[in-house]
Amino acid sequence: MTKANLLASILYRSSLTMKNMDRQGLRRKKKREKAFETISMMQFLTGCLGMRQISDEQTEIILSVLEHTHHCDVSELAEPLRDAEAVTDLSPEYDDLLFRMHLILSDGLSAVMRKDGDSAWRCMAAFHNLPRAFLSLGDSQRISPRDALEWSKSYSKLD
Repeated sequence: MTKANLLASILYRSSLTMKNMDRQGLRRKKKREKAFETISMMQFLTGCLGMRQISDEQTEIILSVLEHTHHCDVSELAEPLRDAEAVTDLSPEYDDLLFRMHLILSDGLSAVMRKDGDSAWRCMAAFHNLPRAFLSLGDSQRISPRDALEWSKSYSKLD
């Protein structure tokens, strides 16, 4: 398992949480701040996912960001992430997925700032299957990049 596989797993779980958010909740400041923090963390992890190699120093920074956002139990994640293979060999089609992930998350942040729960939900629905293409080959939740892209497009107004 690679570090990218673990980051994809965190992104997938985060996207499911965001997809199940209360669309009307963005009118409340605390809910909006939490959504903004989560999507910002997802943007950071998406950037890390695109790195071909994640060093030990970068791993510690990733863990620090996750700990700061109180997004997941870092104590359970720290050792697997530190021990995972650092190098990821992704084909060029994954670059298209990463670009789309960044685009959707940017649109999602904009929707949160506008307090537009429906648009924010649509962004998270369009995003949520994309990380599954980066899961390890043995993971039963893994899907092909093409399937991930097709599912994403079915929710998105970007196409």
